[in-house]
Amino acid sequence: TLFAKNPQRWAATPRFRFLLHVELNKKLKEIAGFFETLGDPLSARLKKVSQRNLGIISCGATTPLVEGVLSDLGLNEQIPVLKIGTTHPLPQKKVDGFVSEFNRILVLESPLPAIEIQMDHRKKVMGKLNGIVPLNGELSREGLASLLLPLLVSLGILSEKTSQKKKGTTKIAPSREEKSSTRLLFDRIHKAFPKAMVTGDHPDQVSCALDSSSS
Repeated sequence: TLFAKNPQRWAATPRFRFLLHVELNKKLKEIAGFFETLGDPLSARLKKVSQRNLGIISCGATTPLVEGVLSDLGLNEQIPVLKIGTTHPLPQKKVDGFVSEFNRILVLESPLPAIEIQMDHRKKVMGKLNGIVPLNGELSREGLASLLLPLLVSLGILSEKTSQKKKGTTKIAPSREEKSSTRLLFDRIHKAFPKAMVTGDHPDQVSCALDSSSS
């Protein structure tokens, strides 16, 4: 395919950069509108929730981790999780509707607070920006349970006695040898392609190069 010269796009001067910026903002608005239509509506599920003190927003590989821990705690029906499949542009209407249902919102995502920095509900939101969730590293099942239990007690969702009982749940306290999602991904790549060179330190950023003898 021949390269079509278009200096107004590829080497745009300030005037044309402004027009491209206008076009980009229009596209982002349209994409955000499409994102609002993705996923299952939560309205029916939210009507069944018995508490309004806490809702959780999550995305990516963190979501099954959150749902698994809540299931272990027996709270998967009581504490709803809004799964965000596309972090930018954020489906703002969907997020705002979910946030309005609860007194506090816990945002769980990895590795950086991409959802959290796009939210305006600072008094309601808890996450990496205010230190409730560790900014560094990945959450394990044990780490997430240790984070959630005292939080649920402080919000009146669990009693201290119930929280202490939950700490003994074997599924929530795996051995220290439990591997992170990144480590599992690396292991599977190396098992399938022993001579592959893997780069990146997070599932969303991993790429690998194969030589001819690896395929």
